[in-house]
Amino acid sequence: MKSPLLFILTLLLGSSLFAFPYLENESQIPTLFPTMTVQIETLYETTTQNFLRDIQSIKKIKPKHRNWENTVIAWDKAIGDLEHLKGLMEALVLICPGNQLRKQAEDTYRNLTCFLTNTIAENSELHSIFSSIKKSNLPKKNNYYLTQLLTSLERKGIALPLHKRKRLQKLQNIMAPLEQAFETNIREDSSHMFVSKDELNGMSDSFLESLERNSNGLYKVTMSYPIAFPILKKCSVESTRKKLNSLFSNRAAPKNIEVLEKLIQVRDKYAKELGYESYASYVLSNEMIKNTETADEFLNSLLVNTAPKLEEDIRLLTSDLPDDVTLTEEGKIKAWDISYLQTKYLEKHCNIDDSEIAKYFPLENTIDSLITVYRSFFDLDIQKLPITGLWDENVILIKVQDKDQSSAPGYILLDLFPRENKYSHACHGTIIPAYNSNNISYPSLGLVVANFTKPTAHEPSLLQHSEVKTFFHEFGHAIHAALGRTDMTQSSGTNVKYDFVELPSQILEEWLYDPEILQMISSHYQTGEKLPLELIENIVKAKSLFSGMFVARQALLSKLALDYYKSGAVKDTTQILHDLENTYRPYLHFDSDNHKQASFGHLREYGPRYYGYLYSKVFALDLFSEIKKSGLLNPQIGKRYASCILQKGGEEAPMMLLEKFLKRKPNQENFLINLGL
Repeated sequence: MKSPLLFILTLLLGSSLFAFPYLENESQIPTLFPTMTVQIETLYETTTQNFLRDIQSIKKIKPKHRNWENTVIAWDKAIGDLEHLKGLMEALVLICPGNQLRKQAEDTYRNLTCFLTNTIAENSELHSIFSSIKKSNLPKKNNYYLTQLLTSLERKGIALPLHKRKRLQKLQNIMAPLEQAFETNIREDSSHMFVSKDELNGMSDSFLESLERNSNGLYKVTMSYPIAFPILKKCSVESTRKKLNSLFSNRAAPKNIEVLEKLIQVRDKYAKELGYESYASYVLSNEMIKNTETADEFLNSLLVNTAPKLEEDIRLLTSDLPDDVTLTEEGKIKAWDISYLQTKYLEKHCNIDDSEIAKYFPLENTIDSLITVYRSFFDLDIQKLPITGLWDENVILIKVQDKDQSSAPGYILLDLFPRENKYSHACHGTIIPAYNSNNISYPSLGLVVANFTKPTAHEPSLLQHSEVKTFFHEFGHAIHAALGRTDMTQSSGTNVKYDFVELPSQILEEWLYDPEILQMISSHYQTGEKLPLELIENIVKAKSLFSGMFVARQALLSKLALDYYKSGAVKDTTQILHDLENTYRPYLHFDSDNHKQASFGHLREYGPRYYGYLYSKVFALDLFSEIKKSGLLNPQIGKRYASCILQKGGEEAPMMLLEKFLKRKPNQENFLINLGL
């Protein structure tokens, strides 16, 4: 998932402000995160004032003295400081345990968003200044950076007349708090239910032990992923699954329905002020896919190509129903039964039990194994380091560096267990970018957030295979950020097109279906035994079992995000959701009180770009097919992949990077093969 948790070094009371972006060693990492609201306030004042000062310095340069260094690099560092402070505030919102500090971070993030919009609107000269630099004879990567910069400024309205820039300012100042409220409402949703042990029939004793209980002895079931998903998969009591599914599908509703529909209105007006037909057209015009028509064609072609597989998936599930599951009168699968049915099918026909497989993936060993895989493939020195003084004692620090130490290290923080008010999904964010300046290589810092099952008194944290995939996915983002070392902050690491950013993460999920890798990284938490070869064969065989349903679900969410942001300010988001569910997943029966859009967090940052997951997965699987020919632990192909794709960050067009690595144009063939077609 792309989440720009970028960085600015944090003011400590009683000491001076560190100069961005220098980090001498890992012992400084705890000092980077504010612990008091006054530190955030001071950071905001210092950073915004410095930004205004830097802009004025750029504007004062006489045309004959203007050059790349004193104009473009100066801008990159100035905007870098501002964007990195925004990112640090977003990081605090996601992981901060204190309500007061989190609220201050939320307010500061919103204020910075508005400040940047207002400042650019009031400094329209910047457009002509950067345009004058572009007219000079620039190296290819510098020209690409400047092209992207000018496009970014134009998309903020910098070249428009003053009265239009003022209107955009007002709209942005309305959008920012709506965007923030949408995410806050999801994070702070506390939906839960209390159920008896009998109502959790089918759940293991260790799972029950992990749940809180009230004074009546009832178990508290929250909507956190490590609790909700296992119940939907394994609980044999339909009424429990139905009630849980209803609560889960209505997180942050009805508050976020109102927020979302207001946000859609304002974003539609914003796009039209800039001359676009819709907000979707505005956003996609700067992505690889270019326009909504091509995005629709891409999704439709996938649905056509995978239709036979979807029919097969439906037939497999409905022709062999467990005794405790029935279809509706129309022959549809109930939405609260789909995960349960898939789990039962895997257990019966593939001998796959998620809870049994999880015993082979204790968290500590999985972290060590992940390090081994990434160390071997990328030919890197990767190690865990001790760290204290952070926001939670369970946070882990990883150091990543070239074996010859030719460049500065990258540090990665892992925050892996759920907490109250913590971000409830999984993501990666860059806190300090990996980049070079004046021939100096600066250390970087990334953050991986996840919500894995906590250890109990009797068992360590055990990861299901899907959770190991999540871990490899997010660490793939972290490696992209650490290796994507460029000369500019705004093109480093994961600062790439949204419909390309999920490639480096999704490609590394594929390692989790290779028999050799699964043998290597598994270790039973009690016996140390590896996954049995027969079980590994079943896992690999089951990979594409319900791939048609996977594509249908992802296409539905992609189309939902697109349609919400197509032309039209007034949208009935619930009706659109229900219509698309009937079109894209007609085999499922949904309750009429389903309001999944209220907790669809990607609608905020990704907006209409959710299609990017499927789009980049096509590229990822194409690249993976080439990598696999050389071996998944072969450092030669790993280093070539890193140099062609990861290390370039956003300093070249993604399609050019793909074609250089593949030595041809990418296509869907390997994606469809991977789906079992």
